Amino acid sequence: MAVDFFYEYVILKVRSLKIYKEEKMHKTVFLDWNGTLLNDTKIWWDSITEIFRIFNIVPPTVEEYFTELGGDYLDIYRSRGIFASRDELNEIYGTYYNAHIHKAELYPTARTTLQLLSQSKTTLDLISTQQEELALPLLETFDIVEFFSIMRFHVLKKSQVITEIVDQYNLDPQTCFYIGDSPSDIKHAKKAGINAIAFLNGFVPEHLVFKQNPDDDVKVLQHVVELISSYKEEK
Repeated sequence: MAVDFFYEYVILKVRSLKIYKEEKMHKTVFLDWNGTLLNDTKIWWDSITEIFRIFNIVPPTVEEYFTELGGDYLDIYRSRGIFASRDELNEIYGTYYNAHIHKAELYPTARTTLQLLSQSKTTLDLISTQQEELALPLLETFDIVEFFSIMRFHVLKKSQVITEIVDQYNLDPQTCFYIGDSPSDIKHAKKAGINAIAFLNGFVPEHLVFKQNPDDDVKVLQHVVELISSYKEEK
């Protein structure tokens, strides 16, 4: 598939604009995929370092990677002398990732978290940098596609996509949340004007996450349910 397709590809579950607008007073939760719902940090990182191995270039450390990552991962490769096309880099990454994809699993309580949030009439949207062809099969395998109203993949500017959805459905940013594991997730959530909740997965250096000043943080994913449900009481 063409890369441009990934930029704009959107899966909309059967939910009309009217229904979405009727639910706009409810909370909306945007979720990251890799490292947040999906425990694939080792596979993901090994897939990235495989690119540097093939080009015979020393890869960044995990801390360097997340320090430099602002949104478009291509910048990290360019800064280290890798000028292959995005398609070529994605092919190397995807080939390695697919070869080890069987090792990926949902984080403990991920499914329960989605179920509880859905039961509370919270709208769930997935906003991920991962390529659709790598993410969707796992979403289907784990049988969690049904929880999401909108799913967007290979998103390089999450703040822009979040803002577009908030504007399109006339949502109140104060009742919207983004849950992600990386500093850039927190940065983009705040840029979009919504609440940022950091999932501390033990892989991403926590001091880099806290540097972005998340509104809240959890180490157990299910704890976001209580955080989000308490929002109304606090307001």
